[in-house]
Amino acid sequence: MTKSTIYSSKYLNVVKDGTWEYVTRTTGKDVVYIVPVTCNKFGEPEFVFIRELRIPMQQFVVGFPAGLVGDLGDEEIITAAYRELEEETGYQAGRMRHLVSGPPSAGLSDETIHFYLADKLTKVGIGGGDDSEDIDVIRVPVHKAESWLASRSDSIDIKSYLGLWFASRMDLE
Repeated sequence: MTKSTIYSSKYLNVVKDGTWEYVTRTTGKDVVYIVPVTCNKFGEPEFVFIRELRIPMQQFVVGFPAGLVGDLGDEEIITAAYRELEEETGYQAGRMRHLVSGPPSAGLSDETIHFYLADKLTKVGIGGGDDSEDIDVIRVPVHKAESWLASRSDSIDIKSYLGLWFASRMDLE
């Protein structure tokens, strides 16, 4: 089979491989998705969600911080997880634990998403993302997270539920 690029832009390529057409990123194929856990003033665990305007969806989407590996050149996957957490939420993680990796949409793209649980957080900035992002940071008690997501009028990033599932099986600090 012959593989060829049928469309190319600054960030994406559309590739034809036999009868398949799929998308690749020009900057790399790895994505990090971080499930941050901090504590309120009473020591009770809280998730740190983000609410971000997503242009392809034409609406705000609630989820956890995420981003591309390699935004700043050659970087390790875990380094990108620390960087994205701080950029989007203003928190630095004292610990970052890998949860799972896999393709989020294997029929459309060659991306691999890497889930991490971030804890022992320290607030070091305001977050909100870079100049191209419109992000609000929202803390929600762990025991209320599922009902809080269900009550939202915004779209919910489906990966959030996977993050909650993994977090429920971890020792949260």
